[in-house]
Amino acid sequence: MVCLGPKEVQKYFKKILILIDMDSKTPKVQFTFDGCYNYERLKKEGMVTDWRYSEEKLELRQQVYTILLNKYGGLTNENGEPRYSMKSITECCHDWVSQGHVNSNGIVKYYEAYYQ
Repeated sequence: MVCLGPKEVQKYFKKILILIDMDSKTPKVQFTFDGCYNYERLKKEGMVTDWRYSEEKLELRQQVYTILLNKYGGLTNENGEPRYSMKSITECCHDWVSQGHVNSNGIVKYYEAYYQ
């Protein structure tokens, strides 16, 4: 499972709108993401019950993501393409948290073992 942020989702929907109505200069549908990713609001409304998305796990996911981006995010091949995909980094973060890890110790070795 890959989580997309609001900007990536907007890009995806813009591509769909372009494919649907190539002559129109303004989209007929306006997408808004106000409140969609507000954790506190979702929690208050009882929509967040999955332990993987608790505040502690979201903080851990952020720490793990930062570590992997700092280590592998800026590396490129000789042709200028990224050496490691953002998909593999994101999936590794999700799997790490989903497996119940409580800290980021060992994330680099885990990534090297399963995602390189």
